[in-house]
Amino acid sequence: MIDPLASLPPGGSRGWYFPGAADHGQADIVARVQRRDGSSWIACLARPEPGLGHDGLFALPCAQRLFIAGGIADRDDPASWTALPLRSPRATWSPDRGVVALHDGTSVHVFGTIGPLWSATLGTDAAVTAATHDTLVCDVYDWAAGRPVTRRFDLFTGQPR
Repeated sequence: MIDPLASLPPGGSRGWYFPGAADHGQADIVARVQRRDGSSWIACLARPEPGLGHDGLFALPCAQRLFIAGGIADRDDPASWTALPLRSPRATWSPDRGVVALHDGTSVHVFGTIGPLWSATLGTDAAVTAATHDTLVCDVYDWAAGRPVTRRFDLFTGQPR
């Protein structure tokens, strides 16, 4: 579904630049994205900051949507790109890669094979530390206790455990 390219293809194929699904921008990473009907479009984006655990472009577990430069787009429609309310999101995958949690130290957005599952604001200085087959594990700073505490959430519903 996503084929990395060394550069923009010749012949004037339109590139979609992200963030924003614009017609111009930076192209450190270039990839061909295949639509469901077999046609394709070219995704261009700046290289994300190091240490995020991804290169800025990957298919979500549903295989119908993409994470691309901090937002989500339908693989058939690059103009559908919508920014996630996350700053420099990191990705944490379940062991079977059927669920991905995108998080930024404050919030989390969880996507599965059926699409978006849940999202939540965790608080300041929060970190997703693990995803198991059924649990998302987060360390959240508890201001009342004056220290970080571990919180566990159902991976599919977001309900506390």
